[in-house]
Amino acid sequence: MNCPNCGKQNNSDSFFCESCGQQLRGFKKCSRCAHLNSPTAEFCVKCGAKFPSTSLERFDLVPCISEVCSKEEGIPIYGYRSLKDKTISIEACYIEARPFFCHYAIVKPVEASGYGIINEAGDLVIPPIYTDLHYPSENMVAALYNGKWGFLDLSGNVIIPFRYDDAGDFSEGLARVGVDYSSFYKKQKEKGLLYSLDSRLFGETLAYYWDEVENPFALLYGFIDCEGRTVVDAKYFNVSDFNGGHAYVDGRIVHGKHLINKKGESILDIQEYCHNPDVDCQITKNGSIWILQASPNDDGTGWYLETCLLDKNLSELISFDDGVYMERFVDDLSVASSKGKSCVIRDSGRFVLELEDENLRIHEQFNENIFFVHKTFPPTEEQKRDRSQGYMITLDSICSWMDITGKLILPFKQNQRITLFHHSRAAICIDGKWGYVNPSGDMIIPAIYDKTAWDFENGLALVTEDGKNYIIDLFGNKVTTILKE
Repeated sequence: MNCPNCGKQNNSDSFFCESCGQQLRGFKKCSRCAHLNSPTAEFCVKCGAKFPSTSLERFDLVPCISEVCSKEEGIPIYGYRSLKDKTISIEACYIEARPFFCHYAIVKPVEASGYGIINEAGDLVIPPIYTDLHYPSENMVAALYNGKWGFLDLSGNVIIPFRYDDAGDFSEGLARVGVDYSSFYKKQKEKGLLYSLDSRLFGETLAYYWDEVENPFALLYGFIDCEGRTVVDAKYFNVSDFNGGHAYVDGRIVHGKHLINKKGESILDIQEYCHNPDVDCQITKNGSIWILQASPNDDGTGWYLETCLLDKNLSELISFDDGVYMERFVDDLSVASSKGKSCVIRDSGRFVLELEDENLRIHEQFNENIFFVHKTFPPTEEQKRDRSQGYMITLDSICSWMDITGKLILPFKQNQRITLFHHSRAAICIDGKWGYVNPSGDMIIPAIYDKTAWDFENGLALVTEDGKNYIIDLFGNKVTTILKE
């Protein structure tokens, strides 16, 4: 892939030019958590939400701050700028502007009371009257109005009335919705009664003992279809989106923890499968099922954690007996440990990175397939002596980044302070000053900033220089806000 700015030949999977930092391709915006993902991602690497299969993103339009801001308290005014020719494509008239996703962006105009949605021409397709909005998902938009959630179509028509206390995005034709039963809980607790609830929104009678539910959530979740019909009754404390025809539901003591199909039928009782009530579950990018259980030590002094991985047909890819501990998956990857060594595993069960050095550890948090790696030094003779006497000791360690192939981006260095990669930029402190490097380890933005530099978000980062705060873009250019006189 040739850089359009400097002509440098880059790898086909590069997001930014390794020579000048020019953006080569765009990102997918998660409608649930607003995290930016790779353009080929099918699921958000931060929260696991599934992207629409037919999404067509506009990567070159990004929010930008106008050089002129409103006089009242210096509130910045936003528009949209093209990364290709750096021209203003949509004039600045918003006090909040989120990135484009699936041809649409969520904005809050200067004079508006709420949020609306614009298209790539800057035309409002959904009026700015809503307290909150989600990005479109399967041609439906979750909207918050007068304290309740409902769903709109892409013309702004109300398709499902505003009657829910929480709502997710549509995935495989179904959306999770939550209903608040806190007032009912309180009344039943005061009476000390077993209660049943005939819901106006959901037909099933729900029965619970208050005393069986420790610190109950106010919301119970179920699923509806695109016409607002209840498909799975609201009786769960937590649910995931549907993926591969399955969803994970947590009904705590009353209803248990299950994988269900789109009819609401249990296809796997997870607690029964593990013979253990203390379990957790995640459906990964490709439909595999990650299960975590806490088991007591043989001597009864504590607990240890075990994990297994099933494919979408519920066949074991990695069993509890394999002795592999996997952290929760991010996208399709999990940081794991096997036989005392650190590794990375795909949700197919395949090991893609294994560290032979037992003194190297991969940190569970990572982004853009680049990992924190810590190198721990063996204990000194003095530390060994202190440990033998029962004292707690802290081993010295140093850190760096490592890519998915096992290549170190920078050599290990004592007291090296670094952050995770965002937009192919990571902050690093050099001699007390902060700058940014790219995934090749090249210093893209010089280390001239004071304090801890912030991670990039939506193509912008907050930095401090000579006691003044600035917002910079991905190339280190200052975006200055100036008040009207």
